[in-house]
Amino acid sequence: MEINHRSGMKAENQRHILNLINKHPSFRAALATELGLTQAAVSLLTEELIQDEIIGPAEIGAAGPMVGRRPEILDIRADWGAIVGISIDRSQVTIGIVDLKGNAITENTLLPVKEDYEDTIRQIGSAVKKMLAQMKGQIHFVIGAGVAIPGPMDLKSGSILEPPGFPASWYHLPIAVLLEKQLGFPVYAEHNSRALAQAEICLGAGERYSHFMILNVNAGIGSGLVLNGKVYTGAHGIGCEIGHMSVERGGRICFCGRRGCLEQYASAAAVLHEVNRICPDIHTWTELIDRAYNGNQICCDFLEQAASYFGEVIRNVMSLCDLEAVFFTGQIAYRGELILKLIREKAQKNAVAQMGKLPEIALSSIPGNPYLVSSASILIYKLYNQPLFFYEKNIERKKGKE
Repeated sequence: MEINHRSGMKAENQRHILNLINKHPSFRAALATELGLTQAAVSLLTEELIQDEIIGPAEIGAAGPMVGRRPEILDIRADWGAIVGISIDRSQVTIGIVDLKGNAITENTLLPVKEDYEDTIRQIGSAVKKMLAQMKGQIHFVIGAGVAIPGPMDLKSGSILEPPGFPASWYHLPIAVLLEKQLGFPVYAEHNSRALAQAEICLGAGERYSHFMILNVNAGIGSGLVLNGKVYTGAHGIGCEIGHMSVERGGRICFCGRRGCLEQYASAAAVLHEVNRICPDIHTWTELIDRAYNGNQICCDFLEQAASYFGEVIRNVMSLCDLEAVFFTGQIAYRGELILKLIREKAQKNAVAQMGKLPEIALSSIPGNPYLVSSASILIYKLYNQPLFFYEKNIERKKGKE
């Protein structure tokens, strides 16, 4: 799409305004100061965004007595556009419709991942179309769909590569292209852990930090790294695979071909496997955690061992990246303060931490179902952080109204 320089600059300034307002509803004067523009220029830019219904007045809380007219605080209008979120993992597909504030309008988990990928993709397409039909009249504009997939993936083509536990028929599948043909609107694919990082930036506590990491701990361990406020993808789109950082030299063989990977020692599946050697009646992570909370020493000991591995990895990453925060999500989030307390204690031994630079270690604050919301956040992140994406989406929306 060709645009002239003036239109491009206006679109970029509007994108910056959206990004700032998404983080903190703001007065026009504050936006002008932040952007280095005149209040008159900001008024013109925001007026167009108000007319386009993407921003509007926010409710003002108790701000104390004021003389004269109260200035207007501007906020994102959650209902400006809807996003279809599609989260694909090894066992199921979660589908839903999410607004710009990360609120799930509707969601459903109904699809197993089958060997016949064509059938699964058709089912996804049918389920999404049915959802949209049911929401007719409540949704004014579909921005597009975000599909979060397990890594490794080819970021440029939006293709699944060879994730462990997936049917081989899915390998090298251009999932974004195939879903776009089914749905008839743009689909963007992203590694599920990077999508979680994007959601943390746009909708969670990550907005407070420029350098942080999110660890997605389930049967495996995924990770998303944010540096200078941007999700790190690396030179080849592989980004950050903390789960395959070696923590035991000559240790257990991992599916990646190396030995001693963190995933083999600290994932929920790995910890459960070790616990089952002694307590075969513990079948799930929730059972393990509940017993640890009730004082079961065996469960507590295995959690402490896993915490030691996480603490070591955090120390290593801190030596390289000097992070401000590390967030955890996934199965580990269930009653997660127990293991997080242990991880903090282990990470505290870091020499960097002893200089007062221990990162915040906390549970992710992504609202609702983090996997659905993070898949939708693939587009929310684009809207606020990628050049001209807002301009192009707004042109499409205006055409749809004509």
